[in-house]
Formats: sequence, C-alpha cells, structure tokens
Amino acid sequence: MKSKIKNMVKLSEFDILSSNLRVPAESVFGNFDIVLCRNLLIYYENDFQTIIFNKLYNSLINDGILILGESETPPNKYKSKFIQTSKNYKIYKKIS
Repeated sequence: MKSKIKNMVKLSEFDILSSNLRVPAESVFGNFDIVLCRNLLIYYENDFQTIIFNKLYNSLINDGILILGESETPPNKYKSKFIQTSKNYKIYKKIS
C-alpha cells in the first residue's frame, strides 16, 4: 500500500517568482489537489507575497488545500478566497 501511494505523488521544483510560468512546467495547467508552501512567504515582502499567492491560488483546483508555515497567512487580497480549515494549523481550502 505504501508504494502505491508513493507512486501517486509527484514532486517538482518551480521558480515561484518566474514571470514566464504560471505553474510548474510538468503540470501545464496546475489543477493540484494540495500545495505545501511552508516557510517561504516569510522571506518575501508583500508585493512578492501577492505574486506568489496568485500562482498558488491559480494552481489549485476548487476546494484544493494549501498548507502554509506556522507564521504565514494569505495576503489581504486573498483572504476571501481561502477558508482556514484548522484552528491549530495553517491549512486553507480554496473557495470558488
């Protein structure tokens, strides 16, 4: 069972600030069920956080899950586009 689950998971690298790509090249359209973006946003100023969040939002399917780091929250522009699903963790669900 463990290897079956591993075979369903695909990991890739992506330059999140690239102006040439909206989502990782391997996925073409995004449509991810879950995106983990832990402890990245804290290193960028608000303008870059907005660029990053736009890509995260567009890469998730409706009702997709976004997991952020402990001290991270969606920028104001995106707070109405996600609902936090956990009181204890930074787990957000994309709302359409």
